[in-house]
Amino acid sequence: MDVEAVLLDVGGTVFDWRSAVLHALERVEARQRHDIDPDRFGEEWRKQSLIEVDSIAAETAPWRPFDSVIETSLDKTIEILAAGPVAGKDRAVLLRAWENMPVWPEVPQGIARLRQKYFMAPHTILSLRTAAFSSKRAGVIWDAIVSCDALGASKPNPLSYERALAAIGRPADRVCFVAAHLGDLRAAQAHGMKTAYVVARLYDYGDSYEDTGFAQEFDLVADNFTHLAELMGP
Repeated sequence: MDVEAVLLDVGGTVFDWRSAVLHALERVEARQRHDIDPDRFGEEWRKQSLIEVDSIAAETAPWRPFDSVIETSLDKTIEILAAGPVAGKDRAVLLRAWENMPVWPEVPQGIARLRQKYFMAPHTILSLRTAAFSSKRAGVIWDAIVSCDALGASKPNPLSYERALAAIGRPADRVCFVAAHLGDLRAAQAHGMKTAYVVARLYDYGDSYEDTGFAQEFDLVADNFTHLAELMGP
């Protein structure tokens, strides 16, 4: 692929947000007082956060940074599942889960190999702190982190992709966007970027993952980051 830089989604594509939330729930005392289903709690929290992000991206809701979204979506999840009250120490433990997301096992080596050839940077709805701490703890090294918080526009708003490209100083046709989220890839593709789909291991609200011709729709389809490095790497 004739590109110079790679932008990546990371929540779900690189990081396993589900395991991070489940691990945090194991440490929450409120779970012992309430009948909290960990899987349902994690899925609902992720869903509510994406609903809020989509509203911000569509400009039907005021701009807010990711940390604010995580807090309000946590409150909404607690309300929907009748899981409260969750406050104080328990609340802090849950909110910090997003700074402790593990990566899929092959990711650090795959990213390291790709960095030999490409400028590698997440383009993420996550806050810079969240992405940086999770990356550091998982042993993933980037050339930069492009947070939508800093861009002032959230994916999939076209302005977010425009500003991300400006931030790394490369035109769209010289950049490949990597994601396990189809909507993210299609938005990047509409902005003129090359695209690589890494087969999803977590299914997110709002996306259909039934393969209706991904190999024809996107420039590359990879099973995981080892496969992606084989397809793109030196």
